[in-house]
Amino acid sequence: MRRTRVGPRLCLWKKPGSSLCKAGAGGGRSRGSARAPVIVLALVMAAAAALLAWRATDSIGRGPRRRAQGELGAANTIVSLAPSITEIVFSLGAGDRLVGVTDACDYPLQAQQITSIGPFVHPNLERILAIEPDIVIAAGPMPRGKDRLFKSSGIQVVVVSIRSLGDVFTAIETIAEATGQEEEGAELIAGLNERLARMPALPARRPTVFFEIWNDPLTSPGRDSFLTEVVEKAGGRSITADLPGDYVRISPDFVLQQDPDAIVMGYMTGSGTGIATLRKRIGWAELKAVRSGMVLDDLDSDALLRPGPRLVDAIEELAGRLAPAKGPGT
Repeated sequence: MRRTRVGPRLCLWKKPGSSLCKAGAGGGRSRGSARAPVIVLALVMAAAAALLAWRATDSIGRGPRRRAQGELGAANTIVSLAPSITEIVFSLGAGDRLVGVTDACDYPLQAQQITSIGPFVHPNLERILAIEPDIVIAAGPMPRGKDRLFKSSGIQVVVVSIRSLGDVFTAIETIAEATGQEEEGAELIAGLNERLARMPALPARRPTVFFEIWNDPLTSPGRDSFLTEVVEKAGGRSITADLPGDYVRISPDFVLQQDPDAIVMGYMTGSGTGIATLRKRIGWAELKAVRSGMVLDDLDSDALLRPGPRLVDAIEELAGRLAPAKGPGT
């Protein structure tokens, strides 16, 4: 059993007194590497729809094979119902206990060799029951009937709800406790917090950013999305940060009026066609971001859009890319 090093802890995203915020530093399937942009949108929007339906805090539902929290051993088996959950489980060192993941779970590479339980949006219930896992971990609520069926079959149901950066750390904590990986969870959270603490101070004049999640309809993160926090932590200011909701539809005229310093095209994965695409839109060729070349269409969209441990990688990358952008009035 690994031991954590005792020392001061920075808890940027955790409430004081949290069990993982105390002192302590710190089957296979084949999938193509290229995925259609619509899959990225489906993952984000489906997760948002689920989370809008339930705003409760993280919870662990316990079935007949109930064990005390933290007593789950390495022999226990896990089914993950979301790519972000799969990445968290692997980051906790419990990837070898995953016996089922969704078709969208493709990172790390080992996840692609785990039995598929169907699409992220509509996992196959019968397939999950046939696997007989000890735990099913979901990102957002599942229908009550399925929840009861799992529990009556002796399967624990763990639900994590991620609507903010802080919720990412809460999800790590919840999954760590449910899988008996508390020490690994503490180390993971400590490391991520330390990296966030080392990030440069926010500039006095932050560049304005339009984050385009999808183009038809034109969709951007609102004030309730973790992506709005990602932009802020990276040193930018989202032009849709004050709009209510997780993901909002906006008009092209709104973007023209705001005239952002930078544009992030979250659904493009290094296509290199971002600026050319935007120039075809009426009036967009005159936007500051387009004229200056501050159109970011080559960011790692999976790291950026999946609320898991790699989100800190995405924040660091975005901060570096936004640094040259000129803020308002400059």
